[in-house]
Parts: sequence; structure tokens; C-alpha cells
Amino acid sequence: MNIRNYASAALVLSAYVLSARASDPPALPSAPHIVVVGSGTATAQPDYLELTLQVSKTRQDGLQAKAAVDTTTKAVLTALRALGVKREHVTTSQVTLDVVRDYEHDTPSIVGYEAGRTIEVELRNMTLLDQLVQEVTAAGVTAIWSPRVRSNLEAEMKQQVLTRAVEVARKEADSLATAAGRALGPVYGIATREARSWQGGGSGSVFGDAADDEIEDWLVWVPPPVQITKEVYVVFLLGPASQRVPE
Repeated sequence: MNIRNYASAALVLSAYVLSARASDPPALPSAPHIVVVGSGTATAQPDYLELTLQVSKTRQDGLQAKAAVDTTTKAVLTALRALGVKREHVTTSQVTLDVVRDYEHDTPSIVGYEAGRTIEVELRNMTLLDQLVQEVTAAGVTAIWSPRVRSNLEAEMKQQVLTRAVEVARKEADSLATAAGRALGPVYGIATREARSWQGGGSGSVFGDAADDEIEDWLVWVPPPVQITKEVYVVFLLGPASQRVPE
């Protein structure tokens, strides 16, 4: 697991407006203060995948549409069970039913009903992804959203990134306060913002006269690493240089 940290700060003697990137920034005091923004990122290899499968059927009758979705859903669940996916790793939504209208005429008319249901799957054996896609497609799934990579270390990653980001923010604030000839006071307010991103993708691109077997290799989807980022917004009070507050 790799952790990278970034920090930036601004010294203020009155009011300071935080960037709009913070969804809920800490309150700012009227006393002299300093605001530091620290960011940390942790990456880890994925342990499993999350997929969202969509089953949709359109029929002239709403009950027929629902029945068709139920039948397909059972076939998909059977395929997942055959692949070794455990029941606790599968979640199905309620069936939705929407009216299908024809808007090609002046007065829209009802031409049928579309029923739908989503199936959330945790795929613990990531090597089965291609086979899963083939099996559930054959069972009648109408859409498969991009897999989401997950790690069993996410709780540990979040704590390490947060701890390190606060350390970096304090060090940066202390350096700036010293450079300005002021003492770094206690923390007045703190807020965090978390963002998850997944990097990487396919194993390559096709260039020139590559052999067919090379192209097949490049078409294989390679799970990217799990990446977790936390931004820490910390507000420190400032005091005279002779009144430095110990950590």
C-alpha cells in the first residue's frame, strides 16, 4: 500500500475563504489564523469487484413485463450460483415499472410498459469476470455497468491517509507560521473531504500490424488499483512568536 501526501496553506490575519471544493469546510475565527489544506492518497491492489447488472423488459402489459423480468432475474441468479457467487454477495432491487409512450404524434400514446430490476454483485474471484459477463448476458441481462474495484484494506487505508494528512497539514502550518514570525496556536476547526478514484484500464492499445494473439491479450481488462484520497482542511489560531503552543 502506497501513501502520497500533499499540502498547501495560506496565512491570513483576518478572514479567509476556503475553496469551494470543500463540501463542509470548518468555521473561520475572527482572530488571526492560518488555513492549511492537506491531501493524502493511498493505493492498494483490489481484492474483489462490485458489478451492477440491469434487467429490463418491455411488454404491452405491465404484469407481462414484470413476469419477464422475474424470469430473467431467476436465470441470472442461477448463473451466478453456478459460478460460485455466494448468496450474501448478491443483492436485488425491487422491480420498477414505467410507462412507454409514443411521442411521434401530436398526442402521446401509451404503447407498453417497461419493467426493470438491478442486481448488485460482489465478485470475490476476479478471474471469473469474463465468464460472468458471458453467462449473465446469455441469461438475459440487458446492461452491465463498469466493475468497481474494492480492497479489504480500505478501512486501514482511510485511517492511515487521514492520520498522515493531518500530520502534513500541521507541519506545513508550523513552517508558514514560523516564516511569518508568529506562533502556531491550537486547532480551531477541521474538516475532511474524501474522494475515491479507480485508475488504469485495459492492458494496452492496438498499433500497427500486431498479431491476433497480441490483440486478444490487450483486450483483457486489467483491474486497476484501489485508490482512496482524503483532503484535510485545518484552521489553526495564531499567537505571538513568544507563545508557541507545544504539540
